[in-house]
Amino acid sequence: MNVSWVTHWFSLRNHIKLVLGDRNHNKASSKCPIKRYKSGKYFLGDKLDVQETMHERIKLLETLAKDCQVLVHVKGSYYQLQNPAAQVPISDSNLVIGHGFAFELRDAQDRMLCNSVCLNKNPLDIAEVKCFISGAINRGWTWSRTNPTVLSDGFYEANPSTYQKTKTQIQTDCQNVKLKRQMMLALRRLYDDETNVE
Repeated sequence: MNVSWVTHWFSLRNHIKLVLGDRNHNKASSKCPIKRYKSGKYFLGDKLDVQETMHERIKLLETLAKDCQVLVHVKGSYYQLQNPAAQVPISDSNLVIGHGFAFELRDAQDRMLCNSVCLNKNPLDIAEVKCFISGAINRGWTWSRTNPTVLSDGFYEANPSTYQKTKTQIQTDCQNVKLKRQMMLALRRLYDDETNVE
């Protein structure tokens, strides 16, 4: 490793700390709990970003989808707010903390089975949909007619007094994760370029 690479590394590291803030002073409380779920063939659509603790529960949903002969089409999951303390619609309350995801269902041939309109009307009239939703509820997931396009673990509903604090903390902890990844990629490219020149 030559001296110019070491100089670049420390310079970039210090710049990252200036831009993002040195959050290493309290690693335990500033680690973003949101991780991308690597979906199998029964979860399609948008990327599924949820709390890492939810991944095992989602695996059970994949097995359920297979048994019910449906494909779960993800329509949304965790997203970053510009202001971590901002209020969100109740329908998004579990999404912005990584405790749920929006969905619709497709049949085994990937044809629409039950979209948001269907989920808002009489979804349980369709055997495959009833199989999946009832099975999800029996496995501890929350689905309701007041928010029928979302499956969650019900954190918002079970913790109304602490929800806002939890949301703000998670949103704050995850605020710069994407930017950090982009900077680390740029740093990696710089390192690769530097080693290829030598």
